[in-house]
Amino acid sequence: GEEAKAEFESLSGEAPDNLNYRSLLGCIAVKLGNREKAQEIFDELGKVERPYLFGAIPYFQGCIAALLGEKDEAVKLLIESVAKGLTFGPASWLHLHLALEPLADYPPFQEFIKPKG
Repeated sequence: GEEAKAEFESLSGEAPDNLNYRSLLGCIAVKLGNREKAQEIFDELGKVERPYLFGAIPYFQGCIAALLGEKDEAVKLLIESVAKGLTFGPASWLHLHLALEPLADYPPFQEFIKPKG
């Protein structure tokens, strides 16, 4: 818990533009019970304006929202991530992503991950 948080904060400090690290810090914050920090990182991610992210921001925000228990918001963000170009393979790690575990039994999420065509 705290050890992982310290490690990711160190990595995030070394690479402040690494959005993956920022989103992981948000997920860790939720796991440690710091909803305020998680919401702060969620909001920071929403202000990022960079080209070629292809849906990464709403995906990262969706992971944080899922852990915060905001299931409707999480699925909405995941749908947005795909609309903006994020792609998942047939054996997608999306199904296994621990941050999305709270959505596993949520019907809109099940519909979202169902293979299409």
